[in-house]
Amino acid sequence: MSEKHTLTGTITHKMDLQTFDSGFTKREFVVCVPDQNNSKYDQRIKLELLKDKCAILDKIPLNSKVTVHFN
Repeated sequence: MSEKHTLTGTITHKMDLQTFDSGFTKREFVVCVPDQNNSKYDQRIKLELLKDKCAILDKIPLNSKVTVHFN
């Protein structure tokens, strides 16, 4: 069983939907997470949504604060 993780940050980039010859689809996006140690370097994390989950990003504007659950 895979371990679930959570992060909270701001969506800074939403890439275009990618469709492959097999019919598989994915959409990548970047979440900027403030550094927990009060450093000047925030963490930028690229994540992806697969198949029917890709449409979730259509409803979320850039620079929106989000909480993402992933495994």
